[in-house]
This record gives sequence, C-alpha cells and structure tokens, in this order.
Amino acid sequence: MFYAILEEETRANPCSVNPCQNGGLCVVKGNSFTCHCRRSYTGPTCQEVPLQQPELGVLKLRRSQINPCRYDPCMNGGTCYAINIAGRGLFTCQCRRGYTGKRCENGVTTGGKKTYKAAVFDFQPNFMDDTKQVLTRPEAIKHLTVSSLNIFESQCRRARRQGVDIIVFPEYGLAPGVLVERDVMYPFLEAIPDPQKVKWNPCLQPKRFPDTEFQHRLSCMARKYKLYLVANMGSVEPCSAANDTDCPNDSRYQYNTNLAFDPRGLLITRYRKHHTFYLELISYDTAKMVDHAAFKTPFGNFGTFICFDILFQEPSISLIEKWNLDSIAFPTAWVNVLPFFSAAPFHGSFSTGKSINFLASNLHAPSIKITGSGIYTPGKTHVYRNPRVKSGSKLLISTVDIKPKQIPYKKVTFPRNMKTKTVFSSKIFGDTYNFAELPGKKGVAAVCHGDLCCRVAYKYKTKATDEFYVLGAFDGLHEMEGTYYIQMCLLVKCGNKSRSSCGKELTEATTRFRYLSVTGNFSTPYVYPSMVTAGVNPSSGEYTYNGQSMVSHGTKKGLLSMTFLARKYNLDAKKKMKRSNKYLKMDVERALANPAAFQRGFLSVA
Repeated sequence: MFYAILEEETRANPCSVNPCQNGGLCVVKGNSFTCHCRRSYTGPTCQEVPLQQPELGVLKLRRSQINPCRYDPCMNGGTCYAINIAGRGLFTCQCRRGYTGKRCENGVTTGGKKTYKAAVFDFQPNFMDDTKQVLTRPEAIKHLTVSSLNIFESQCRRARRQGVDIIVFPEYGLAPGVLVERDVMYPFLEAIPDPQKVKWNPCLQPKRFPDTEFQHRLSCMARKYKLYLVANMGSVEPCSAANDTDCPNDSRYQYNTNLAFDPRGLLITRYRKHHTFYLELISYDTAKMVDHAAFKTPFGNFGTFICFDILFQEPSISLIEKWNLDSIAFPTAWVNVLPFFSAAPFHGSFSTGKSINFLASNLHAPSIKITGSGIYTPGKTHVYRNPRVKSGSKLLISTVDIKPKQIPYKKVTFPRNMKTKTVFSSKIFGDTYNFAELPGKKGVAAVCHGDLCCRVAYKYKTKATDEFYVLGAFDGLHEMEGTYYIQMCLLVKCGNKSRSSCGKELTEATTRFRYLSVTGNFSTPYVYPSMVTAGVNPSSGEYTYNGQSMVSHGTKKGLLSMTFLARKYNLDAKKKMKRSNKYLKMDVERALANPAAFQRGFLSVA
C-alpha cells in the first residue's frame, strides 16, 4: 500500500521524492522537473562535480555502485563528491585543512602539523525537577533531547565553525540528575556494544541495536560536524544470579560510561567507570574488569576515563603508559575541595605530572560544588572556567600541541643534617599534617612526616598583617572519600592567625611572594605540582617545574597554596568502601541537602 501511495504522489508531483542531489532545488516544470544546482555541482540532477580541482584525488569504484559517496569513503571529516563520467561511479574527496590523500587518509602527524584544536563543554545541566520520578523510555528520550542533546548539537556546530578537531562533553551530561536511584536512572540507559568486538555506526545503522536513540544522535553529531566526539552516559548490561553471584537484584548492571565517535560517526571506544565514587553507588555499579579505552586520531593518541578514576593507577596511569598516550579526554562531575582538590588546579597538575594533554569537561552545578572545566598541557593552563562563576554554560576552545612537553621526575635527596621543625599538627581533609611556620620577611623552612620531608625557600613581597602561611607534610594512607596512599608537601595560607585555621577552605588572599621554591624527597615518581592564587585560579606561567622543584618569581595575585601531591599506588588499600543500601540512601539525601558536607566526601551516619 505504501509503494502505491508513493507512486501516485510521484506522478502528481515529480519533486515529491526530491530527485535533485547535493542540496539542489527541485522545481516542477509541467509533468517533469528542473534542478537548480548549488555552486560547484552540475548535471540534470546535480549529481556531477567539475573536475577542475587538481588538488583532489579521483578514485574508480564498481560500475554497479549508484552513489559512490553513500558509504562515506573520505576519512577524517573529508567531504565526498560524486562524479559521473561515461556511466562510471567515481568520487573525489575534499580534505579538511591538515589532511591529504585520495581518501584524506594522511593526517596531521604525517603532514607535519604540530597542533590540533580541542573543545570542552562546561555544561550547566537541566536536571529533572523531581529526581525521584521514574519516567518511561519515550519520556526519558524527550527529556534528554530538550535538556541536553539539542544543546550538545549547538555546541558541535559552534566548534565546527571554529575548526575544532575534538569535543568533550561532561559526566552526567546525559542523565536525569546526579545521585538518583537505580530505577530513576534506568530509562536513560542504553546497551553500548564493545567497539573492539562490533563495528557499528549508529548514525548509518540506527536500527541495528534497539533502544539506542542517544547513541544515534551523538553519532550523527560527530558525522554531521566532522568531529571526534567524547560523551558520557549510562549503559546497561543484563545479568542472571544463576551464573553470576554479584548480579544485582534487578538482574542488570548499570555503568557510568564514556563513549567516543570518529568524524564518520563510528563508535570507536567505550569505557565503563572503574572507580565509582562512593555516593554514586545509588545509581551505578562498579565495572569488575578494567577497560583501557584508547583511540588513535590523525592528531595523536587519546585515552579516556572518568572523574574519580584519575586518582588511581588503574585505569589512568596504566592506560597512559601502556598506550603511549598524548591526550586524555576527561568527562567529569568534579566536586571542588580546597586547598588541593579544586578542579582546574588539580587537573592541570595531573597534566604536568604525567606530561599529557588534558581535556576536562565538567558540569557547572555550583549549588552542589561541581564546577570547573579546562584544557591543560604540561606546565600550562590554556583555558579554564573559574569555579566561582555562578551560572550558564560555556564552550572552551584552545589549540594544543599534538606531542606534549615531557617533564620527567628527578628524585630529590636532602642532606642528613637538614634542619627541620614541627611547630604544630592539624587536620586537612581528614589527614593529620605536621606544619612549620614561615616567619619573617624571608627564610627557609622544612618539615617532615614519616619518610617525607618538605622544604621551602621564600621571600615575601607584600605580606598582609592578618595572613599567616605554613608548610605542611603528610605521608600516609588517606581515608576520607576513598582510600589511597599519598605524600603531600603543602604551602598554604591559614584562615587567620590561629593554627587551627590552617587547611580550611579559603578563596581569597592578598599576600604575594617575591620568591618561592618548594621541594620534597618523594619516594615515588608520580608527583603532581600545582599553584593556586586568589579567586581559586590555577597559576599558569607564574611558576616553573623542572621535575624536582616548583619555583616562582612572583604572582600577580595573592597566594592560596603551592602543592606537591604524590601518589604511591603500590601502597593503596585493596578494600573498597562499601555501604548498605539503607545508609547509602541516607548519605545521598544528606549530601544533596548539605553541599558543604557533600564537598567533604564520605558522610558518616549516626
């Protein structure tokens, strides 16, 4: 019946099936039609492109192939043009800047280009008003289409206009809310196949797997705007208690998942979060196996992991070292914790410590302390969004070197007779530090804790009379929002003249130093340096790091902190934090009701 209707409509209106190709305009002319072609197209149906394009290659295909551009033979975002010569199906590829070859297969790394353009989206989410309401699947699709997907597409369009090569979207960007119960999250989940086992282009094959509307839309964004695209969403995998003792009671695993698409729309990698943040367990399960999600582009080797994963050896460190990565795409919903776990400074320190480009896309939800996106390279913050910005989303774009600068760690050995002094001890983020004061106008101070000693040489430029600075050291197992072994050298401003105020969360400072040099004798090469100035701004270009010391010859703003965070992954506790479902729900409710408590991580329940 459908075909009969179509045939009748075609006889009545020859333009109803749009016979004009490549965007041509069909105009009815009697019982026939005429095509008004766009510039650079010719032929009765605009099917031909003039061959006066000597820079473009022309490839011969099988004569039986009607439209040689149908399967997108041009790589790396190249545009395919069909050519009809003597009935033969030919095509030509017009390559994007920086790409060459008949199929645009030769990328910037072989073409001599040394940079690429990256974008991260700092996204103020439009979560559901009632995050306890369970929607149907059609309702979930409708909600995310309006609240997220349409917005994501507009950002892809903007990125494309500015020549962006890769765009990253945040964790929970395609979710009904943060910390919602499993049943509320479920309608927003999709089964995501393993790209290592299944080659799939959701945009071209939308019906191959059922209920994959979100993947279809993301794939089509990547394809339409010719971008590499990294996004985060929830995935679901069925299980049975009959052959899996860990299978949840609802017979499904729910994972916090990253996925990446190439400029053709092909799904090229999938990553399931391995270190699920404690409170997230109300929504998601922790993946048993560690996914190493890496993908190659013409502008370097990329990897991806999620938020809390950054603090652990698996997958972050192993992935970077095993696959010789150049860049990390990092969707996150990062909760800022001062003085050393604020998003921009810490992500920049990871970039420097691991000598890797770092593209961090964060949610912008100040009410629950989740803020701060940025693009970082070793020793440099290219662009970031200050966590104190109150509202609105923003696309951050920067040009990045394909091969990041390498800053190898150099072990420090202090003399045995080095004078150290512990003036007092105090807690920061649950850990007890030893502290030494920085008296006078200039001097040298040192302090030890366990096997770690920290040293600072300093000279004040302008010192506020009501501001007080100390050098702290900690060497031990951190047990707050997680359990992991750290060594810390921390120069920090105290809240006031009281020693108990040292380590409190501060955002402003007026004291500036003429000179600062901080060093620690860390027993691990995994050392991450950072410097934070007034307004919680990551300092870029105001200090240098040579693999041993952080040295500053002055800052434009007052100093909040200068920090070395070192990780001894081999001493991490193997036991992960667990909580009964009853208390987990109570913790989540308290966290969302009290962002200050949420900011501190683990919440005890009386």
